[in-house]
Amino acid sequence: MKFKFTFLPVILLFSLIQFAQAQNNESEQTKLRGFAMSQTFQREGQEYRYELETEDVKNTPSWNPANGGDPPLSWQSAVQIARANLKRFVKNADGWKIKTIKLDEVDTQKWIYDISFSCLSQECLEKFDTSFNLWVKMDGVVVEPIIKPIEKRNTR
Repeated sequence: MKFKFTFLPVILLFSLIQFAQAQNNESEQTKLRGFAMSQTFQREGQEYRYELETEDVKNTPSWNPANGGDPPLSWQSAVQIARANLKRFVKNADGWKIKTIKLDEVDTQKWIYDISFSCLSQECLEKFDTSFNLWVKMDGVVVEPIIKPIEKRNTR
C-alpha cells in the first residue's frame, strides 16, 4: 500500500507539469506576431486605401480552423454587413454582385473577410469602375477606407 501512495504524487506531479507545458505551448501559438497590410484601389476619381495592423484586430475574436468549428462571424453575416456598407460608397448598390469572398488570416488566429463586389451595368463599364472591396473583421466591424481624391499628373 505504501508503494502505491508514493507513486500517486509523482504521477500527479508529472500530469501537472505536462498540463502546464501544454498551456504554455498554446499561449505561445496564439501570441500575435505583429503585421501591417494595405490595399489601394481607385473608383470615380477617388483613391480608396485600406490599412490594417495588429492593433486593429487584437481585440477581435480569435479562430483556429484546425480546431474545427465555424469562424466567429459567419460568411453570411459578413456579406450582409459588407452589402449594407457598400451603399455608403457606391450608387445603386443593389445592382452590385459579389465577385469573391476571401478569408484571410492577418495575424495569429486573427482573420478578416475580404469581400469583392462587381458591377457590370453599362454605367459601371463606361466609367471603368466595376469593382469595390470591403474588409470585415471577425467582430463584424468594417475596416474604414481612407478616401482621397486622385492627384492629377501634369502631362507635357
